[in-house]
Amino acid sequence: MAIKIRCDECGAALKLPDAARGKAIKCPKCSQRIRVGGQAAATASQSGRGASGGASRKRRRPRSEEPHDSEEFLAGMDLSRAEDHETRVCAKCGAVVDEEEIECPKCGADPDTGGAGKTQRLRAQRGGYEPEVYYRNAFSDALQFVQKNPFLPVKASLTYLIFGTIAFCCALMVVWCVATPLKLFWGFFGLVAFLIPPGWSWGMQIIVDQQTIAKKVKLKKPRVDMFQAASNGVILYAWSFVVALPIAVLGYGLGLIMFMFGETDVALIGFCTAGAAQLAAAFFAWPAGLAHMSMPQAFPGWLPLKLYPAILRLFGPHLYCLGLSALALAPGVGLFAGAAAFSYPSLSQLVADFEHNAEIIRRKRGEASSDDSNSNAAPAAAGDNEPREISLTPLIIPAAVVVPFAFLFGYGSIFATRLCGYYAKQFKKQLDLQAMEKEVKYVAKEQKDPNAPEENQLETWPGVLAASGVMLMIGIAFGLVGSVFKDDISFVMGIGLGMFWIYRIEQLFYLTPMWIRMGWNVHPGWGIGLGLAQLPWAILAFSAGWMPLAFLIGIPFGVISLIVTTIFVVIKWDEAKYLFVLNALGVLILTAGLTIAITTGIVEVFGELEQAAAEAEAEIDSGAEPGVIPPGVDPNVPVDDAADGATP
Repeated sequence: MAIKIRCDECGAALKLPDAARGKAIKCPKCSQRIRVGGQAAATASQSGRGASGGASRKRRRPRSEEPHDSEEFLAGMDLSRAEDHETRVCAKCGAVVDEEEIECPKCGADPDTGGAGKTQRLRAQRGGYEPEVYYRNAFSDALQFVQKNPFLPVKASLTYLIFGTIAFCCALMVVWCVATPLKLFWGFFGLVAFLIPPGWSWGMQIIVDQQTIAKKVKLKKPRVDMFQAASNGVILYAWSFVVALPIAVLGYGLGLIMFMFGETDVALIGFCTAGAAQLAAAFFAWPAGLAHMSMPQAFPGWLPLKLYPAILRLFGPHLYCLGLSALALAPGVGLFAGAAAFSYPSLSQLVADFEHNAEIIRRKRGEASSDDSNSNAAPAAAGDNEPREISLTPLIIPAAVVVPFAFLFGYGSIFATRLCGYYAKQFKKQLDLQAMEKEVKYVAKEQKDPNAPEENQLETWPGVLAASGVMLMIGIAFGLVGSVFKDDISFVMGIGLGMFWIYRIEQLFYLTPMWIRMGWNVHPGWGIGLGLAQLPWAILAFSAGWMPLAFLIGIPFGVISLIVTTIFVVIKWDEAKYLFVLNALGVLILTAGLTIAITTGIVEVFGELEQAAAEAEAEIDSGAEPGVIPPGVDPNVPVDDAADGATP
């Protein structure tokens, strides 16, 4: 503690350190020696001067002299003797460091030099890549997130419980109903309910990634709308198809080809392989892909060639994230798998009973399926024509495990969601996340002439491609719906016919009027010429569906239409290029649809011929003459009734 004294000779105020007690010093002003006394003496001296302050007066200092403190004493002291050589401190931040430490625990610097420590140098060499930090903190961070947001796992569990139950009930209704429109109705609602839980998880993962990167632990009422969740489910399916593109295309393509040739078992294997590949690829790429989806620029998440190299660079942390996520989801998935395996035989029998009773109702209504009407299999047993009693006992186990499964899976999914969010935060640079909005250059709008005609959206290449894609989807949907209501048309043939007919409709009601209008705008003569060339061909080709002769009659008109249109396109390419490409894409769709329909028809015909040959060979092997009714069989009695009665 500093000591303040005053020189008795000149009155100068001096400020001395506590170490000067009991020593004699020289006044820096008047060179008078002053004795610095102890604490008691100093106190007594001050008390005495205070008591006699009225009697004695202080000596007045000259105006030219100013009091000042002395530092000569401190300058003469040997401060090196006061240094603590036994305590080690950081040269950068001054924190106390143990002797065995090679890095400052507070700032991470080298304690001796104050420069970068070993960890800091390693981090600089890795470019900020610190997998050890993720390994150390990922589990505790996810656990803390679940504890800080207790409502979120409950909300996830209720979402899985409610919409999973709705989807399961809709599936049972599809099997139970007899009429096809009712099956489509319940199937549509079941599909929407099935898409909502994974779509909700998709939306919640994006929200959690964004909040984790923003270093937030507690979320304030995150919301994913159920209609948005259903659309997210469609996006999730499309994304899983993209990330598993080679295997998915191979599996679905093989399955479709085998289905067209009647190899349903091989087709089923192909479809199951593609579905399993989609599920595995979606789980594997989920942490990195959804990290991109949460950014303003999400397109890298749709590019496998950009996504998988980033995953390989982070292979260790990526597998660690997937492993912890799998462990978090394992209780719920294990419970579901066990219940499904245990209930599968009884549920299969329940579905078979539903289908059997529905088939009996269809027979009574005279609406037996085409497979039964075309097959010459052995007559059914007598008991097969009786309805089976439906027992709902197989539903007991699914009803018992659905609630614990939903809550186990809900809590596990939220834990895994935070693991993936912390993964995105920790490796943001390595994943090359596009956190900034795409730069948009402002261009002043041109003032349009109010009298100018409006711009046609189809006079752009994106508009042409979009219109062609929409027409293709409408044709496929039209063909699928038609095949459902027509028992003699398969799904594949229905798709081909739908693609064929959608172009015929587009040609008659859109393309032909557009050609006539474009030609008229160039010159009335061109409009009349294109109308006379295209309109008869469009009408006759459209009529070919119910009058095949019209197609043959219209071939000369088609040739004339092709010649006139080609001349117009060559002369007026700038005006006709968009409509020409739209027409060409339509012809491509028509050709593909016609090829699919003809190929499927040929395959079906050959299949029927092979079946007829096999039946004839079987009759020959049995000793009966083909086409001859065996003796004792009444030709007026149906086969089923004859099988029920006694044979002569």
